[in-house]
Amino acid sequence: MEYGKWNIYGEWIITKLLFPALRKRTKCAIFNSAMTLRTRKSIYYLFFILFFVVGAYLLMVTQGLVFDWAKFRVVKTGGIYLRTTPPNASILINKKPYQSESGLLSRGTFVSNLLPDTYHVEVFFPGYRDWQKDITVENGLVASASQIKLWKENYPETEIASSSIKDFFFTNKGLILQMDDGELNFNGTTLKGTSIVANSPDSAETVTEDAKGNYLLTDLGNLKSSLNVTSLFTSLYKRTFTATSTPEIVGIALHPFNTSKLLIATDNGVYLLDVKKVQLEQNVALPLTNRLIMTDNEVFAADAKGNFSGTNLLLSTSVYFSVATTSVANVKANPSGTKFFVLEKSGTLFGYDRGTGTSTIIAQKIKDFSLGPDEKRLALIGNDNTIKIYYLTETIGDLRIPQGSSIPIVIPNILKNSNITLTWLPDTLNYLLISVNGDIFTTEADPRTPENSYLLFSHIKKYELDGALYLLKNDGSLVTVIL
Repeated sequence: MEYGKWNIYGEWIITKLLFPALRKRTKCAIFNSAMTLRTRKSIYYLFFILFFVVGAYLLMVTQGLVFDWAKFRVVKTGGIYLRTTPPNASILINKKPYQSESGLLSRGTFVSNLLPDTYHVEVFFPGYRDWQKDITVENGLVASASQIKLWKENYPETEIASSSIKDFFFTNKGLILQMDDGELNFNGTTLKGTSIVANSPDSAETVTEDAKGNYLLTDLGNLKSSLNVTSLFTSLYKRTFTATSTPEIVGIALHPFNTSKLLIATDNGVYLLDVKKVQLEQNVALPLTNRLIMTDNEVFAADAKGNFSGTNLLLSTSVYFSVATTSVANVKANPSGTKFFVLEKSGTLFGYDRGTGTSTIIAQKIKDFSLGPDEKRLALIGNDNTIKIYYLTETIGDLRIPQGSSIPIVIPNILKNSNITLTWLPDTLNYLLISVNGDIFTTEADPRTPENSYLLFSHIKKYELDGALYLLKNDGSLVTVIL
């Protein structure tokens, strides 16, 4: 092999710089004797190969490539991103501790340079229940669990009433309590009526029904008097429509943004009653109305055959559509009113898209359902009390889950005769509260194992979320907890 320019430079570096330095520190004969050309070439090539190997390795490392000795292959490293509540929780990955990076400048913890593999992740914090998950890191990708919520081992309770509570209702003025004897109590004042017909956490108005079947409107900001809605409706109906008889009131709802108006459902339509102007107008004309569906700006009535008639309360425009069903048992809509979900008495659940005007079958043998706050998922309760999360659209978050996927949720001690209710947590989109025969569990909507489900409260008659969690216990006491 001929010497080139780099060979000459390399030999000069070895003979002029490296060997004199080594000769001072060693008595090895190779450095203290005359060096042959062949020896210098050999040493030069040795260092050249070493430089090439080390350089190639460093280049691989900068590109995220490493040699996986277990599988004897070159792979690109990935990572795991974790975001927890509380933010400064302790983290173990395959029993190795990692420092939480959550703080003012970072909302989560990123663990890098992980070989493609499945890792067991544990998150824990004093006074909270542990969270565990098997997370798979793929070649050159970052896996994530960005909605980790740790649940307290015990939640402090704030007592509202110690006993004798049968039910409770929200208004923007406070709670209405129904006592064991049927009395409706608001801040120590007894309200007229024996049951609540319409109320809202955003309104001070409430509608009650008395023992004679009369509907009464009460302004909780002024408890001096109540308006008899039944008498007013009967009088206005006969005068407005020159009728001799009045249709039966089957439901009443508060107007979503006008406190002086009520929506009244009858067996021949929906009427708008203005109690301030003392006026009545027919809002929706639909025979055999059996339910009201409220959205942000619209009200709809639906008959038993899935025919919907609605009115935009802002624009006073009418809407009509039909869902392919013959026996409506339950109807729910998203807040904007673009999607409707219709459950047949047979257990078939339909989804209707007003934008495309199409209806599709989502699931069968369903007895109840709940739309998630992200409007991308449905929680379904089957006739056999199985619980599933159904994906209305493809979800790209911590995991990529195709549209139409169903993920089972496992809760212990669910029997065929269990009474089940579902509630999505609005601030932590990946979690639900599930009540089973008075036991309240929390579970996450994440198909990766193991599942993190916990029993939070027992002996609960009713619960509601309104900022805090309100718990009515079997003994008649009412408390709140902050989750």
